Amino acid sequence: MLPDSSDDYVTLRKQMLADFAQSVSELFGREGGTIFFLVGEKSGRRSAQKRLNESIGSNEKALHRLEYLKHEQHWGDIEFSGLDLERKTGKISLRNCFDVSFKSSIGECFFMRGFLTGFLSELFQENITTSNSYDKPCDGTCTQLFWASDVKREA
Repeated sequence: MLPDSSDDYVTLRKQMLADFAQSVSELFGREGGTIFFLVGEKSGRRSAQKRLNESIGSNEKALHRLEYLKHEQHWGDIEFSGLDLERKTGKISLRNCFDVSFKSSIGECFFMRGFLTGFLSELFQENITTSNSYDKPCDGTCTQLFWASDVKREA
């Protein structure tokens, strides 16, 4: 459900986004993915600021609120698990991700990875790294890992 202020939204068909992504990819090649990552990152930071301004109370509650909101907004199903909020590490499972049309041939969903990176970085007030944990093309379902820059990544 969209907030009362519908002036902040515009509805686009998924095919229009796919056409946009394909055009950017044709024009810029792999660097087109960087554009989507950066747009996603800014959007994620802004979303985290909104969640923090809602005085949710904890980072874990903010993550669960994000899961709910993005499902309601048809972005897909996000699930955070294996959270260690003190170390700022965890796993993100994505299903039915709308971002599949933005993926590269190696299966990286640039916009959603950028969004989650920005959201987590803003939430934890620290640079967070996200990485796909698969080696096959993304079909709208994938898993990403995240960790703080000062934490050694575990295999």
